[in-house]
Amino acid sequence: MKHLLMMIVMCCCGKGCKRRYHPSCLDLPLKFLPIGFWHCIRCVKKKIELGVHSVSEGVESIWDSREVVPKDEVIQREYFVKYQGLAHAHNCWIPEKQMLIEAPKLLEKYKKKQQ
Repeated sequence: MKHLLMMIVMCCCGKGCKRRYHPSCLDLPLKFLPIGFWHCIRCVKKKIELGVHSVSEGVESIWDSREVVPKDEVIQREYFVKYQGLAHAHNCWIPEKQMLIEAPKLLEKYKKKQQ
């Protein structure tokens, strides 16, 4: 098994990260391959410091929308989104302004579907 881990190269799933590692070459060598998404130590630190959404590849899907009235009393639309590579536990509401920056095509598709 140890020789097999020397031949495998794991790719970090963090946003924009291109780091690759042999499981046995990590600072804490892995004895088994992780199932699903894996983040290198640099992306884990980034995730801790900036939040889990900082290592995602962006919005994967829109699940819902709502209108909210913040303190300035200007009605705004928010979208309940799932981020790529993150569990549904990390789904969150984000304002339309942010959606226009992060996933404009997905937002346009969602709006057409809702009409």
